[in-house]
Amino acid sequence: MTVELSEHPIDTPAGPRRALVVTPTSPMSIGLAKLEQLRASLDTSEIDQVVIRHIAAHPHGTFHAFVFRGRNRSGPGWWRLDPALGREEQRELGYRLWCSHLVLNRFCAAAGIFENIWFDWTNAEVRAFSAAADRLGGELRERAERSADPPTPNDTLTQLDRWLVERHTFFLAMELDTLLHKILPTRLAETEGELARLRALVAGSPIAALDGLHWYDASR
Repeated sequence: MTVELSEHPIDTPAGPRRALVVTPTSPMSIGLAKLEQLRASLDTSEIDQVVIRHIAAHPHGTFHAFVFRGRNRSGPGWWRLDPALGREEQRELGYRLWCSHLVLNRFCAAAGIFENIWFDWTNAEVRAFSAAADRLGGELRERAERSADPPTPNDTLTQLDRWLVERHTFFLAMELDTLLHKILPTRLAETEGELARLRALVAGSPIAALDGLHWYDASR
């Protein structure tokens, strides 16, 4: 699968901000082979690696939001769960993809990006990823309840993961302009009200969990 990375300005009450938008430019169906791969390893995907390299090539704070589109409205590109998968396989795949995607989310947080939105998906993807977010969020809440006092770096990472998972949003069909100019300005304003706490969570998390290279298990 190939993707296009584009940068878009966003006007907010606090000043101009910038979103990095990832758009598929070729079809990709995610099925049983990917599920088996993720069962063996939760390391990040090739697409996420492309995004990580792009962000790393820019100064810290260049981007304020990350947007991943499920389809290209002006071309043949799309990203879909294989419809041949059963409902439980889709749910498991969604969960493992979500865990794998945390590698990118953590890297984004370290780069100052706390707003992550996926949109232009079908019902199957939204259903699978929403269920995955609920499951992962529940696991993180339970883990947070067992945190030490004072919290260890892994405890702090659990708090960061929980915020990222609970804040992450999935949308069905929506115009990109609507997202960029009506949804994101409000969401960025909300997020910026919590920046001091979020930056403290990043600073207190293990460096190895934020490098964007490998899956880091904070439950150990």
